[in-house]
Amino acid sequence: MKFTKITVLNLLGMSLLFPVLPTWAEDIHSLKEILVTASRTPLSSRQTGSSYTIIDAEQIAQRQAVHVSDLLRDVPGIAVSRSGGIGAQTQIRLRGAEADQTLVLIDGIEANDPSQGSGFDFAHLLTSDIERIEIIRGPQSSLWGSDAMAGVINIITKEAGEGTQLTGLLEGGSFATVRGAVGASHRGSNYHISINGNFLRSDGTNVAEQGDEDDGYKNATLNLKAGINPLDNIELSVLARHTIAEKDFDPAPFPAFVPADGDRESESTQTYIMGRAKLDLFDGGWQHIASVAFTDTDNDNFADGEENTSTQGEKLKFSYQTSIFFDTTTFADASHTVTLAIETETEKFKQTGKPSFFGNPNQEQRFTNNGYVAEYRLDLWDRLFISTSVRYDDNDLFENPITYRGSIAYNITTTGTTLRGAYGTAVKNPSFTDRFGFTPDTFFGNPNLDPERSKGWEVGIDQDLFNDHMRISLTFFQERLEDEINGFFFDPTLGTFGGFTAVNIDGESERKGVEVAVQTDITDSLTIIGSYTYVDSTQEDVTGKQTREIRRPEHVASLNVNYRFLNDKANINLGIDYTGDQTDNDFSTFPATSVSLDDYVLVNLAAEYSFTDNISLFGRIENLLDEDYRDIFGFSTPGIAGYAGIRMNLNL
Repeated sequence: MKFTKITVLNLLGMSLLFPVLPTWAEDIHSLKEILVTASRTPLSSRQTGSSYTIIDAEQIAQRQAVHVSDLLRDVPGIAVSRSGGIGAQTQIRLRGAEADQTLVLIDGIEANDPSQGSGFDFAHLLTSDIERIEIIRGPQSSLWGSDAMAGVINIITKEAGEGTQLTGLLEGGSFATVRGAVGASHRGSNYHISINGNFLRSDGTNVAEQGDEDDGYKNATLNLKAGINPLDNIELSVLARHTIAEKDFDPAPFPAFVPADGDRESESTQTYIMGRAKLDLFDGGWQHIASVAFTDTDNDNFADGEENTSTQGEKLKFSYQTSIFFDTTTFADASHTVTLAIETETEKFKQTGKPSFFGNPNQEQRFTNNGYVAEYRLDLWDRLFISTSVRYDDNDLFENPITYRGSIAYNITTTGTTLRGAYGTAVKNPSFTDRFGFTPDTFFGNPNLDPERSKGWEVGIDQDLFNDHMRISLTFFQERLEDEINGFFFDPTLGTFGGFTAVNIDGESERKGVEVAVQTDITDSLTIIGSYTYVDSTQEDVTGKQTREIRRPEHVASLNVNYRFLNDKANINLGIDYTGDQTDNDFSTFPATSVSLDDYVLVNLAAEYSFTDNISLFGRIENLLDEDYRDIFGFSTPGIAGYAGIRMNLNL
């Protein structure tokens, strides 16, 4: 069965008709939530002019997604590119931006990998210990710096609840896949601690379109989250996460440059650590936060059992932030928030390998940046919310940029309407790979690159209907990018036979589109969430003509229906994700030619039944229609797959 674009859009449209059902939920949680990423201090979602999406723990459990990237397919504005099966490199493109132009945070720690082009590989991020995901769209550099050109994805891990809790999960299924998770947490009167461990092993599938060699994957992740309040106004916390992953992959040899069966393996380790201290003075009117965060990533590649290349990236970041909260009740019943922040971050990049005829790959590089942030938020009459921010970055490599952002949100309480808009600028520094190359026989660096610069706006409306049981959001956006970096430029003067390098593109690249999101709680038992995104992402070619950028589908849509029954003991979840046709490059020709990747639909069905308050059985079918699809030219993806398992939750 093949779904068409019209079919999926019809399903999304049908979801808008469900509110005519006569029985509404009597006690449904509000759709308005607290955001911790849209500002330097937490704020209510109704106060932000930025478009956002929140995925909570309940949705994660209902959909039974194993990887965070599977959840992100449902998010407006996001396109997912996975180069094969389980554990294969997975990139996220937000609003038509490049994969390295979105900042990824894990509990507030910058997770973008300096040793892998400053992007983030979602292949190794499992969901078992994730409590919440926040996605903030639009330029956010004025708050969060270089990598936040297209937006921010903040992964928030689980924190201890009341008392003592033990959790466990065991699952098995297709491709000899086994997944397990255990957790223990405790919260006392003035402290909390939680430890969660995850494990995933799979024989995988064959990434190459020819041959029969499966590419396996292993992942082990440990997460620690703890805090203590020695005094009522002091909070000390520590966060630590460590992942070890191994995956098999196939080489892409000359002249086809597409995967072919071969003995290749990569080993990756990711370590994220943060220590944080928070002090509140004057009954919370003056807040101080100091933190130190460390990111360490190692990536080792093996060919025929022998290590051939290795990269390592490090980030060490010190930050101090102070915020003042005050009211002026005699003037428009206004509330004010003023925040100042100072950040010092050092990034390091190291590559090792065996010297060859083409050169010596061994190198070490570093980069230091000092950031200064100011943000002001104004709340008028508890209806009009204005936010402005500006950031100055002082670094030792590039021209020191100033970025800024302004947003506004106006709530019309009588109609349940929120009008919002935002405008901002952003910057993205070239990665170490762009500037200094990878292995000499693979990619030549360009130390003369300039940072990418963008400016963009969005306007939108959120409409609550049927006593807050339904919300419809509509957003229009446009961004213009200057000095975009083309990382696949062939220069015949490089090396012995010419080679690929990175160059800044003349002219402007443009990204514009519309996002639609619908969420409705029909009854206590039935929830429907739908989205549709249109993105037009283009860049100038050598003739000055705007051409479509690769791996950016113009149309993306999703529909998720969740139904609880048998007094909430049973749950069934249906997810439908549509990805429109997109372009990619075929490097078997010179110069590379553009190829088209067909649109596709992924249908996932998940169910769970709770025998007791503590034990439940669950199962799911992924790619129910056995769709044969490609996210990247030449890379095969898994077909239909089934999984089943048991879940345990104990409150002691």
